[in-house]
Amino acid sequence: KVGQWRGAKEFGPIEALWITHYHDDHTQAVNIARRRFGCKVWVQRGMLDIIENPRAYNMPCLFPESIHVDRILEDREVFEWKGFRMCAYYFPGQTLYHAGLLVEKDGFKVFLSGDSFSNWGLDDYCSENRLFLGPGVGYEKCLELLLEVQPDMLVNPHWGSIRFSAEYARKALASLRTREELY
Repeated sequence: KVGQWRGAKEFGPIEALWITHYHDDHTQAVNIARRRFGCKVWVQRGMLDIIENPRAYNMPCLFPESIHVDRILEDREVFEWKGFRMCAYYFPGQTLYHAGLLVEKDGFKVFLSGDSFSNWGLDDYCSENRLFLGPGVGYEKCLELLLEVQPDMLVNPHWGSIRFSAEYARKALASLRTREELY
């Protein structure tokens, strides 16, 4: 589909791919895109090894093919791209190997949340895979970050975009803290 869009001149060259997390539905076409479009691959430092050496990990939904990383982004690293201000974040909601990206232009902020947030809220229905409880980890860390940066929109690659609600984030944080107490 991307080739068709490029052929129709709907967008220009693909310069880089930013990977939110290691799951196969987010990584299996990266090397194909690199070969076909000549693009670079960017990842958060915390994901570098699992992306370049996936066979060293026994993790669910892991695509086994190594992906060469061209640019390593540090937590809270700010950079400019074509008039957009971007900030990379460690965003460990769905998995501990996960990243988020804040994209800002003219005061409007969009947060690319990967699979750590969905249109119905926290994507925490699979406790064995991704329910990390406690201060500074998992969804609690993600919600605190969202409250800090106050994006206008959240974008999930599977479900699209939604308006960010600080009220929902505060309620979800309270719920997580109650859940931790119950555990």
